[in-house]
Amino acid sequence: ALVGISMKEGELLAEVVDQDSLKIALSDAALACGSLSSDGAAWRSCFASQAASPGGVPLPSDLSSQTFKFMWGSLEHWRQCIYDGDTVPIRQMPVSVADAVGGEKR
Repeated sequence: ALVGISMKEGELLAEVVDQDSLKIALSDAALACGSLSSDGAAWRSCFASQAASPGGVPLPSDLSSQTFKFMWGSLEHWRQCIYDGDTVPIRQMPVSVADAVGGEKR
């Protein structure tokens, strides 16, 4: 769990966040900058401005960058998992399994 504390408009904000919620929030911030993800520097700048906890508490850029890297490994991995579309299979092959004793297909 991560505890975030910040000041917003003179109000003290505190939030306890689990890892999965934080990963989703950071992925949402990354998605908001997705069109820039082929240019690492531009994407990082955009991401730093968008990164916030699930409750909307802005995250410092060094913390958001380190946490994103910890959770996703790299921008390229995030792109492959979340941003890029599905790929078309090169080929498909039907497979059937025969029972080892009776030879029946299942």
